[in-house]
Amino acid sequence: MLADKLDLLSPPVLVREQAFEQIRDAIISGKLAPGTRLIERELCEALGISRALVREVIRRLEAGTADRCAGSPQPPRRKAHGQAGRGNL
Repeated sequence: MLADKLDLLSPPVLVREQAFEQIRDAIISGKLAPGTRLIERELCEALGISRALVREVIRRLEAGTADRCAGSPQPPRRKAHGQAGRGNL
């Protein structure tokens, strides 16, 4: 029966998901060292995807990092150059 044969097929994986997993896995495995700049153009060429998808993947990776770091204390914010503090008014 055709329905039984189609059940053997795995659900399709979106290109966006594949790209996300490839970059995430490269970061986790150490292939991309901490602090490595992720350059959109190079990621587009390496993964064969559009810049829009690369941006989406990077935003998703950043959001995941922010979620994991949410419990850690934030460093104090520095005043912008020339900004008056309360004591200087």
